[in-house]
Amino acid sequence: MTGDWNIRGKTVFITGATDGIGKEAALELARRGARIVFSARTNEKGEKARAEIAAAGANEPEYFLCDMSSLSEVKRCAREFLREHNFLHVLINNAGVMPPQKRESKDGIELTMAVNYFAPVLLTELLLPLLRQSAPARVINVASTLHKEGDVNPDTMRGTGPYDIYRAYAASKLALVMYTRRLRESLSGSGVTAAAVHPGWIKTKLALGVLGESSLVARILLPLTRMHSPAYGAEPLVRLATQIKAPSSLYFERNREAEPSPKIKNAALAARLWDSTRGILSPYL
Repeated sequence: MTGDWNIRGKTVFITGATDGIGKEAALELARRGARIVFSARTNEKGEKARAEIAAAGANEPEYFLCDMSSLSEVKRCAREFLREHNFLHVLINNAGVMPPQKRESKDGIELTMAVNYFAPVLLTELLLPLLRQSAPARVINVASTLHKEGDVNPDTMRGTGPYDIYRAYAASKLALVMYTRRLRESLSGSGVTAAAVHPGWIKTKLALGVLGESSLVARILLPLTRMHSPAYGAEPLVRLATQIKAPSSLYFERNREAEPSPKIKNAALAARLWDSTRGILSPYL
C-alpha cells in the first residue's frame, strides 16, 4: 500500500450495518469522512440506518437491499453496486447469524454456513475486479476466535447430519478465515489486501439471541457483564480500514496480530474447500 492512505472520500461497503458492530463501524467511518454503502434486509431498517449514518457526517450514505441467506440476492446486490459505483476501497464482510436450531437457506444450505461463509465469499469474488481497479483497497472479514475450535468437511459444505449451533458457527468462521488466507495470497502484488479479525465478545443481537442456550453460554460466551458494546467491537474494524499501513497479517484478535487455527495451513484441506466452494457458487459467479 502507498503511504498516503486516507479513508476520507473513500467508498466503504459494509454488510450487516443496520445494527450492532456493523452499524457502529459505519458511523465511525462516516465521522472520518468515508462514503458509506451498506446492505439491509428491509427498507425500514435501511432508511433508519441511512439517516443515522448521514447524521454522523457521511456523504450521501446509501444501501442495497440484500438477503444474505440467498446467493441470488447476493449476486443481485453485487451487480447493483457495480452498476452504481466506479470505486470500492474497503469491503467489510460483517453480516452473520447463529440460529439456535437448524435452518436451511433458500439454496438448501445450512443457514450459518450460508450467511457466514458462502455469502461473503460470493460477494467478495463478484466485487474483486472493482477492488483491484480501485487499489489500494482492503477486504476485512469479521471472524471469531471460535474458528480455532472449528472443523470443515469440504464434502458436506451444504450441511448434513445433526445440527450443533456451536460447531456450525465455529465451522463457518474457520472456512471464512481459510478463504481469507487464499484471498490474501491470490491478491499479492495487486494493491488489494485481505485480513480477518475477531472483534471481541460483543453484546449484539447475535450473541444475546443465544444467551438462553445454557450449554452454549458455558462453552463460548463470556458472562453478560463481561461482554462489550457494539462500538467496542467496531474499533478493530475501523482501525484496519483506516490505518495508513495495510493489514500486515492474515488474522487479528482485536488490535493484535494472532496465530489462526493450524488448520489454516493445511494446503490439501484448503484446496478441497475451495473446490467445493467453487462448485456451489459457480452458478452465481
